[in-house]
Amino acid sequence: MLVGYLLALMAFTTSVLLIPGEKYDTLTTSDSGWVYDVAAEIDQTNALAENNRLSHAPYGLSVGLTQQAQPLITVMLHRGVNAINPSVTLMDTVKYWAPLLFALSLIPIFLIGKELGGDVGGYAAAFFGAVLTSSIYWMKVGAYDREPIQLILGAWTIYLTIKLFKAPRSEIPKFALLAGLVYGLFGLAWSGALFIAPIVVGGLLFVLLTGFLGRLIRKTTDLSGALFSAIRGHLSLIAGVLGMLAVMTLVLWVIGGQSPML
Repeated sequence: MLVGYLLALMAFTTSVLLIPGEKYDTLTTSDSGWVYDVAAEIDQTNALAENNRLSHAPYGLSVGLTQQAQPLITVMLHRGVNAINPSVTLMDTVKYWAPLLFALSLIPIFLIGKELGGDVGGYAAAFFGAVLTSSIYWMKVGAYDREPIQLILGAWTIYLTIKLFKAPRSEIPKFALLAGLVYGLFGLAWSGALFIAPIVVGGLLFVLLTGFLGRLIRKTTDLSGALFSAIRGHLSLIAGVLGMLAVMTLVLWVIGGQSPML
C-alpha cells in the first residue's frame, strides 16, 4: 500500500511538472544555463569544473565548490543512461532532472513525516509535498537551478539527522556516517547547507539541557553533578554529532578540495 501510494503521488506530480514543456524544448529557469554549462564542462574534462568556459562575458568565470554537486551527479546519471541508449544527450538528461528529483524527494519527505508523526504524519507529509505549488516553477521540466538537488539532499540530511538523534547507542555510528556523507554532498550542492550545522549542534545542546534540567528538578545531584551527568549520559550522541560533522568536512575536502569554514 505504501509503495503504491508513493508511486501514485510521484506519477501525479511528474505529470503536472511535464506540462510546461509540452510546447517548447529549452531550459526554463533563470540560472539553468549556468548550471548546464558547468555540467558540460565536467562531462568534457572528466573532473570538477574550475571555470565555466561557456559563461557570459567575461568568459571563464570561476565555479565555486558549492556549485558542483548537481552537475556532477547529472553527468554520472547521463553516462549511465547513455550507456544503455546512446541517443540520449546531456541536454535530455538535464531537461528531466528536476521532475525526477522532485518525485524521488517524496521518499525522504515521507520518512521525515513518519519519524515525527507516525504513519499518518508520513502519508500527510508526502501528500502535501506532492502538491506544493512552488514546485511548478522550480521543479518543472527544463528547470535546472539548484533547487532540485537542494530539496532531495536537504530532505535526506534532515531525515538521517533525526535518525541519528533517535538511534540506540549501537546504531549511532552508522547514522553518523550516513548523515555526514549526505550532508557533505549537500554542502557541495549549496553553500547554505552549512547553516544546518548550528541546527544540529543546537539540537544536541537542547538534549543536554533537557537532561541537565531533569536531573536538577529531581534533585538527584548538585549543579555541577547534574551537568557532568547529563554530558556523561549522552557521550555517544555527542560523538555521533561530531562524527557526522567530521565526515561532512571530509567529503568536502576529498571531493571538493577544501574544507568548510565551521
